Amino acid sequence: MILSTSRMVQWTLRYGVNDYSPVGFAAFGLMVSGINGDLKAGAVYANTALTMLNTIKTKITFCRTTYISRNGILNWSTPMQSSLKPLSEGYNIGMHAGDTESAMW
Repeated sequence: MILSTSRMVQWTLRYGVNDYSPVGFAAFGLMVSGINGDLKAGAVYANTALTMLNTIKTKITFCRTTYISRNGILNWSTPMQSSLKPLSEGYNIGMHAGDTESAMW
């Protein structure tokens, strides 16, 4: 997982943003905060992933990116109440887009 996530971030920086770039940045932030214990750097990657969601047109990865960013990283640095509405929105978008696996996490 470490290699594939690192490659997703590397290819995004080299070739530009695609539909799966936000998931790569969110997963990389999760690894940075979990393995290295650097919560601030993980939050930077999570916020970058959430910002990328606004630039892509599809909503295929919205649910997964929101879950990883809000529940895996940002819950350590922001109050949980601030994540409830985005997580609920991610659930609704995931269910409408057919991403039931990510929506049911």
